[in-house]
Amino acid sequence: MNRTEIREQAIICVYQSLLLNTDIYEVINNQVDDKKVKRDIFFLNITANVIEHKTYLQEMIESKLNNWAFDRLGFLEQAILLVGVAELLSEDADKAVIINEAIEFTKKYAAADSFKLINGLLDQI
Repeated sequence: MNRTEIREQAIICVYQSLLLNTDIYEVINNQVDDKKVKRDIFFLNITANVIEHKTYLQEMIESKLNNWAFDRLGFLEQAILLVGVAELLSEDADKAVIINEAIEFTKKYAAADSFKLINGLLDQI
């Protein structure tokens, strides 16, 4: 799997963890069939960083939301933002690539205009 596919798997796992209020590692064990992904350092770093630093990431995101609360966002938007911010803070990947892929995942999975919020917010990080 390439990084784009791994990011997508991370977003899906974080989304399911948020939606079901379940431990991320339980979601990974139950939902990810590809054993290579389960052992992929990039994948594990993203998902672990999101869960380990969730409060910090949420506060950072919420500070960029004008008159809006993180909890009012849909779970998909939350997952995309959490993964995007975690990766922006921890990776040496190009910021533009991370933001572009977050926008593409938002267009694919979330509400029609959500990509504008994701783009604007991640660009502020």
